[in-house]
Amino acid sequence: MKKLFTLLFLIVAFTFSGCVSKTVLNTYPQGARVSVDGEFIGVSPIQYEDKAVSGHTVNILLQKYGYKDKSSTIKKDDLYIHRFFAPPLFALPWIMGYKEQYTFELEKDATKAKEMEERNKNRLSLDPEQGDRIFLTNEQLPLVLKYDVLGSIQVGEDWYKSSDTALQAMANEARRMGANAVIEVKTWHQPSGRTWAAPFGSGIAVRVINPSLVDFTKLTGTWK
Repeated sequence: MKKLFTLLFLIVAFTFSGCVSKTVLNTYPQGARVSVDGEFIGVSPIQYEDKAVSGHTVNILLQKYGYKDKSSTIKKDDLYIHRFFAPPLFALPWIMGYKEQYTFELEKDATKAKEMEERNKNRLSLDPEQGDRIFLTNEQLPLVLKYDVLGSIQVGEDWYKSSDTALQAMANEARRMGANAVIEVKTWHQPSGRTWAAPFGSGIAVRVINPSLVDFTKLTGTWK
């Protein structure tokens, strides 16, 4: 009887114990700011994972300029039957997890959409002396600034070009999106099928609402 009780205890413990579970948080349209339990993790679509116990619920906040904020939850309650019977029997702690992907539809905000349209018409820059050039930085902007996330950017250039061309391509894409800055900028080289590696770049396009509060010439970054 004692052995049976111990076996049952181990089965329950393994079933509901935590293990890494991954999922993709996506939105329609994409490019929304994603926060999990109050912590910003990136822009949709984005992979999320945790080691929470089975049945755990996390709070999701989605924000995209021109759309209403959306709050939702996801729960670690998707049963992986094919894993339950994998050897050793009952010994897999990841029997329950998140679905492979969650897609949330965002509702347009007529007021914000109209504001965005007016801003794009005026094309206000961060610095009048810079015209319509885009400010790029590999850092976050100062907390005093208020900005809207317009979406993520990733570019790739020809193998014979430099990293500077990737930065310029990001600036061009950000300008097309109606942004005036790109934050968390990264550049790298990766093989392009030839001896040389091609330059790539990524970042998050944002629209700074109150740029006059900061002297951008004192920030780490560049204009393109």
